[in-house]
Amino acid sequence: MTALITGATSGIGYEIAKILCEKSINLVLASRNISKMKELEKEFQKVKVSSIEIDLSLQDSAFELYKKIKDLGIEIDILINNSGFGILGSFKSNDINKINNMINLNVLSLVLLTKLYADDMISKRKGYIMNIASTASFQPIPYFGVYAATKAFVRHFTLSLYHELKKYNVNIININPGATRTNFLNVAMDGDKPNLIKSLFAMNTKEVAELSVNAMFKGKKELTTGIMNKITTKIFPLVPFKLTYKIISKYLEN
Repeated sequence: MTALITGATSGIGYEIAKILCEKSINLVLASRNISKMKELEKEFQKVKVSSIEIDLSLQDSAFELYKKIKDLGIEIDILINNSGFGILGSFKSNDINKINNMINLNVLSLVLLTKLYADDMISKRKGYIMNIASTASFQPIPYFGVYAATKAFVRHFTLSLYHELKKYNVNIININPGATRTNFLNVAMDGDKPNLIKSLFAMNTKEVAELSVNAMFKGKKELTTGIMNKITTKIFPLVPFKLTYKIISKYLEN
């Protein structure tokens, strides 16, 4: 078996790669960081590893990645759509080019890769797809609006495909990590982590990856990682939006 993992050079993607390597599953790593991927090729010597340097925030990059993998003669049995980033701060202060790249990465590339590989898996009548959404997908979040909206799209899109693909023996799962100890917040806040985020119960990436991979192979359609995250995703949408706005804007307004 061979797994394609986007954003595998750090965080949850890296931990998923480690787990799949231990299961003797070959890896195709896709990232902008070619030097880190070359390091991982040495680390994951137990399996065959192919590294493809690509920026999935650019339009048509999903098609480019798919073609490169086809040209290598590699068939993908597991697709892990892990790449993504967010921008915290007021919409008026968000850089429009970053917004464009975020939507391309979080939504467009994910949908296109899902479509391309779902078609291949349907023809083989087997396969696994994991899409990484977020606990942010359960409600609108002021000052994190575009990111939360992209993850709501990912969640609804993935869940809508579960029964469509299941009849072809293709299992697709949506993962909702909460606060996780990754580099994500450094990117979102340009290195400045607000007290609200610091105070959240953050899980480690290894735990999130283990729970996600286990749920995928069990054929589950969705997983929200961690007890606290499961509780907050049930409660937070019930909170009046005006109160939500007041709480979040206290920490994130700029």
